[in-house]
Amino acid sequence: MLGSADAITVQDWYAGAAQKLDAVQAGSSTLYANQLENLVNAMAAFGAPQGGEMNLTQAQRDQLNQIIAVNWQ
Repeated sequence: MLGSADAITVQDWYAGAAQKLDAVQAGSSTLYANQLENLVNAMAAFGAPQGGEMNLTQAQRDQLNQIIAVNWQ
């Protein structure tokens, strides 16, 4: 996850319904599959960073934070 050493890997998410998770839970927060799809789509809209750059502009962070707030309950 951006800005931390934490990570989660789900293999073959788009290979079929049997590979998809119903939800991801972290602490007291739950992210359901449809909310995860919203986050994936939002992050894909940013495009690939140039030269492996992993920093977001403040405007990109603000936009992503809004999407996360709506989808990560």
